Amino acid sequence: MERTTFGSGLLAVGLATVAVALFEFGTKIPRLTGVGVGAGAVVALLGLASVLGYGFDPEGENRLVGVLVVFGSVAAFGLLVTGLMHAIE
Repeated sequence: MERTTFGSGLLAVGLATVAVALFEFGTKIPRLTGVGVGAGAVVALLGLASVLGYGFDPEGENRLVGVLVVFGSVAAFGLLVTGLMHAIE
């Protein structure tokens, strides 16, 4: 997978997480709003950094950033799915 494609996907997941957290978590689960916005913002920033050529490099020396990107994107995706499940209820 190309770095810019990966970064664009992370950016989209991060921004979607922020949007869902602001819209849904504030009404159904107010305590998760800050967590969702924070996690989404971090993932979006990491995605933007990857698009610009920084950040995730699985074959280089930046493996710690790669681990943070993977765990951050999984956390943000989990929050996004949680928000969507509450929206469907």
